[in-house]
Amino acid sequence: MNIRNIGQRIGPGLLYAAAAVGVSHLVQSTRAGGDYGFAMIPIIIAIALIKYPGIRFGSDYAAATGRTLIHSYAAIGAWVTAIYAAIILLTMAFVSAAIVLVVNGLLQSVLAFTASDFSIAAVLLGLTGVLLFSGKYRALEGLNKIVVPAFTLLIVVTTVVLAAQTQWNAVTFALPALNAVLIMYIVQLAGWLLTPMDGSVLQSLWTTAKSEQLGRRFQPAESRFDFNLGYSVSLVLALCFLIMGAGVLYGSGIEVPAASGAFATLVIELFSGIVGDWSFPLIGLMALLVMYSTLLTVLDGFARNLSTLADIAIPVTIERRYEISVVIIVVSAVAVIGAFMRSFTAFIDFAGALTFLLAPLYAGLNHRAMFSPEVPQEHRPTPVLRLWSLFGIVVMSVVALLYIWLRWLA
Repeated sequence: MNIRNIGQRIGPGLLYAAAAVGVSHLVQSTRAGGDYGFAMIPIIIAIALIKYPGIRFGSDYAAATGRTLIHSYAAIGAWVTAIYAAIILLTMAFVSAAIVLVVNGLLQSVLAFTASDFSIAAVLLGLTGVLLFSGKYRALEGLNKIVVPAFTLLIVVTTVVLAAQTQWNAVTFALPALNAVLIMYIVQLAGWLLTPMDGSVLQSLWTTAKSEQLGRRFQPAESRFDFNLGYSVSLVLALCFLIMGAGVLYGSGIEVPAASGAFATLVIELFSGIVGDWSFPLIGLMALLVMYSTLLTVLDGFARNLSTLADIAIPVTIERRYEISVVIIVVSAVAVIGAFMRSFTAFIDFAGALTFLLAPLYAGLNHRAMFSPEVPQEHRPTPVLRLWSLFGIVVMSVVALLYIWLRWLA
């Protein structure tokens, strides 16, 4: 790959990294470090490895065929399309609501005001919808090419500074005994990290959008480089957040607040306490920008999801499908916050568990897509990646069934 053209050869992978940095990193990785210290490092790496093939297949399929994973799902039959539509309508509301609550918390923390989570989240969702009506993919990609590298540099530097000034011998590397509580905790963490498995569908949508932007097919080799870059950045950031959570929160006796604003203030103070109190506004602003880019990215992906579904399922042409889809997502997310929001952290955990329970289904459908007739033989997964994918499907299925048993049946 020509290094001089690298800026034009990346895009969907950075969108993935932007989507990942949100709830999974800022909230869940930090909490994992605070609750279990370094013991969660191998767990996070294992989660990333198990989910890697299923999520990567989204960009692989789009680059090989020029189509999205939604088209592959629809090709199985109308019943699969209907099930997928029901799943995406459910998850988009809860995931979008969870992300906007983090943005809301950061906004209240940075600007030092207190207001109703519901009202501020509703305003943020509405403004985001208006922005997406006008900017769409090009503006979204341009924003993330600035925000994601800058935030990555900030977090890595902060982690290095913390590592140099902390006595790590007090931080545990050993997990406690495996029990129902720990298993459910890991499932709630794995649902978000590095992103929910439906990130594979967003990857396929962004990859086709990148092809439209380039005026040619985004080639499989380019797509793999782009995705691996974004996935690697996401994993490094997850580990950095965990290390900071372990270094500052583990064993401190500090309780994680249940309100979004208080939680955001705690996280920003965690970072600024490492670098210096003077950095609170800078770190808060950077965190707010990257979280808002996450909100933009995820809402854009879900809107592309719905508009593509409508294009497949409804024979007549619907004008402004994208804009209508954005409105549906905004309204459904506001409704979920109003109906289900009781505790910020409890809501985040519930949404994480929900997304993980759906992960084996996505992984299985994506595996099938990559070995379908429309994928040329030369672009199909290698034997190693095929076995890797099957192993991940089995592990996620077993863990999901175990969670269901422990949570509702035992």
